[in-house]
Amino acid sequence: IGGWLLAGVLVGGAITALVPEGLLSLPGAWGYLGALAVSLPLYVCATGSVPIAAALMAKGLSPGAALVFLVAGPATNAASLGVVKKIAGGRGLWVYLAVIVLGSLSMGALLDAAGVAGARAAAGPVSEAPGVFEWLSLAALLGLYAYSRLAPLFKGPEPEPSLSLRVEGMSCRGCARRVEEALSKLEGVEGVWVDLSRGLVKVKGRVRAEEAARAVQEAGYRVREP
Repeated sequence: IGGWLLAGVLVGGAITALVPEGLLSLPGAWGYLGALAVSLPLYVCATGSVPIAAALMAKGLSPGAALVFLVAGPATNAASLGVVKKIAGGRGLWVYLAVIVLGSLSMGALLDAAGVAGARAAAGPVSEAPGVFEWLSLAALLGLYAYSRLAPLFKGPEPEPSLSLRVEGMSCRGCARRVEEALSKLEGVEGVWVDLSRGLVKVKGRVRAEEAARAVQEAGYRVREP
């Protein structure tokens, strides 16, 4: 999740630095609808959406509208919609979208109606310079991300796979985990490794390419021809 978290921090920082103070103070339902309009077409991983929502609140967006963004953004990305359509069909997909839209709007309105004291202040003052705690947090975040990227280099080479697949549609670790689980359930599979950056899936064991491709497609992703 390190890449998505860093992306969210960078986007949130850009919003904090460039968006004028109070620009997002939209009255009433306009704030919810604006947040919904931004979140539906935009793919935002759940991890990266948190710092973005905090920055939006610091610029005047209500806590309820920020909740709409947090709920609708990660739930309506292309990978999730593809899986829902594969499992529930076109009609089920529309029901899913309706539940997400109506549910996020109603929960956002309820949150604002409850008058959560200090929720907007939780984003922190935007004019203060970063303190020691903020710099230490940044150093810890960058250190953990660097470790996650460099650690695989010291684990030695992976076992030679019996089968390699090019898979389209994987955009986060959640997608990779679904593909791993789908392939691991096949009889004869001894191990599965997913290279998310290249869209490459390696399978070790006795399994046919057609069977593995079918399992990936049933999980909601598409196998690309070599």
